[in-house]
Amino acid sequence: MINTSNQGAQAMKFEQFQAICDASLDYLVTDYGYEIQSVTTAETLWRVTYRNRTTEINVAYDRRDECIDVRISPATGDKQANFWQNSFYLQNLLVLRAPDIQLGLPIDATERRFTLAEATEILTRSASALRLYATDFLRGDFSFLPVINAMIRQQS
Repeated sequence: MINTSNQGAQAMKFEQFQAICDASLDYLVTDYGYEIQSVTTAETLWRVTYRNRTTEINVAYDRRDECIDVRISPATGDKQANFWQNSFYLQNLLVLRAPDIQLGLPIDATERRFTLAEATEILTRSASALRLYATDFLRGDFSFLPVINAMIRQQS
């Protein structure tokens, strides 16, 4: 069981979050030609967006809901009106391709912030799952997207 006490734990800084993202996802740059497109450092949301000519990967830490997630979408010039229909969370893909993999940690997120070690664990798991189960999307092949969208609609 994970210690849910925050005693002695320092609050993570955005620079640490971005460094973990960069270290975990370095293969996006070296193997797939991604670059950091943007960073968001709002009070309740930190986001690092990686993009190549075909695909956008958003890694977000929602500090209000205490959630780290990865969202995959086609790279487009502008955010289109149907962005939510053309993008999905990595966890949605894993439900279909690797249902036993869980990216999060078993904690009561409403009581405290992630520690640096926990954030590192989540981002490392996410990066590994992205590399193993989403290579088609990383290369710009979104032909499996209708299957994911159908599963998401069925779960709603």
